[in-house]
Amino acid sequence: MLMQTIEEPHAAQLPPQAERLLKALQAPRGVWRTRSDIAATLGKNRLNPGDTAMLEMLAAQGVIEVQRVTDATPIGYRWEYRSK
Repeated sequence: MLMQTIEEPHAAQLPPQAERLLKALQAPRGVWRTRSDIAATLGKNRLNPGDTAMLEMLAAQGVIEVQRVTDATPIGYRWEYRSK
């Protein structure tokens, strides 16, 4: 009889960049995090366009949640993310 390990459904399908982003969001599970927070966790000054595209992909797959929050910055809003 062969034993199989059960992994999370997304674990084998995500590119390394998406895995890093997901791990950054899972550290404080359930906490909403800004792009700046995520970048700092990854040791970056800010997220690059590839990172934000990966966040969009993770949200589209239902792995993470995303919300747009109104704020007082010149742009008028910020994006926040959290793992499910």
